Amino acid sequence: MKIIRKLAVILLLVSLFAAMLPLTTSASGTIAWGAANAIGNGVRIRSGPGLDKSILTHVGRGEAIVILERTNSEWDKVNYQGTIGYISVPLLDNPRKIANFNAQGSISGSSVNMRSKPDISGSILGTYSLGTVMTVIGLNEGWYKVQNGNNTGYVRSDYLQLISGSAASTGTVPDPDLPLGRQIADFALSFKGSRYIYGGTSPSGFDCLGLVTYVYKQFGFFVTR
Repeated sequence: MKIIRKLAVILLLVSLFAAMLPLTTSASGTIAWGAANAIGNGVRIRSGPGLDKSILTHVGRGEAIVILERTNSEWDKVNYQGTIGYISVPLLDNPRKIANFNAQGSISGSSVNMRSKPDISGSILGTYSLGTVMTVIGLNEGWYKVQNGNNTGYVRSDYLQLISGSAASTGTVPDPDLPLGRQIADFALSFKGSRYIYGGTSPSGFDCLGLVTYVYKQFGFFVTR
């Protein structure tokens, strides 16, 4: 009888472990903590948690920044429209678990489910393969609120990587039938009248190089400062 009980316990543990395997092997990272807004203009995201680390990009006042991890009392690990780095905690305003913002995201796991609510108990609205790009419209308790086709639902944040800002909210979508050079030029011209912010790299405010860097990034080209 004792042997049977031991076997039953072992089988139960094996079953639980097997059930966990798809979850632990396909997730791309930790679940996002929340989001906050940049307090000032030209807020710097750095390559590491320290003022001596290189600057990866600048963020305009009020822009939403996803907090991936609360590293310590001085620095948070963040993702801003595809740039992953670190930001000084005093430069983040109103850190919260639920936030609305616009971005593009790419599925970073295999056979990832979109659910009807931010919980694994939500019904499955669709299943997506690695690399599927969808629109992100918010964050709710570690789940990204997303849109793909006619579906609006939630994907857990460790299965989706933010890759850029939303084209719908960050400039005129260029005509794909035009030559690439003309598409880039038209997209850049759609920001005519934007605010000038020294070090700015987003539609909330640009400097000259920031505008060039931002525009080319949307077409898959990367310009280094």
